[in-house]
Amino acid sequence: MTDKLVVDANVVISSLITSGIPSKVFILNSKLSEFDFIAPEFLLEEVKKHEDRLIKLTKFSKEEFDKVYKFLMDEIILIPKESFKEFEQEAKQLSPHDKDIPYVALSLAVNCPIFSGDKGLLNSKAEVLSPRQVLDILESA
Repeated sequence: MTDKLVVDANVVISSLITSGIPSKVFILNSKLSEFDFIAPEFLLEEVKKHEDRLIKLTKFSKEEFDKVYKFLMDEIILIPKESFKEFEQEAKQLSPHDKDIPYVALSLAVNCPIFSGDKGLLNSKAEVLSPRQVLDILESA
């Protein structure tokens, strides 16, 4: 059985900027299919909001950026807010920031950890796996 992990925008943005650990996680998981990556549809808004800045940071052409973005989005199943909105109140108690509420609520709804490098989220009461922890799991698979 494949484990689910809620993907935070933090690791998607990191994967778009560098070829570090978050990128390695997505690439390795695309081959091993160890995890089903899921995210609230809100993830698209969060990433798109930073697109121009990310393209400048990466020095990618728009086409190169879109190719990497498409690969990442193909690895993630987007979940509509209606599927987990009943968990939002509980998520507010666990979330360090309002922007984290959809991720924590989805995590509670499907009873799985969040994959994030966000220090606030890593230090919250939510169940969170860092990129290093997820990569270690994949490398031992």
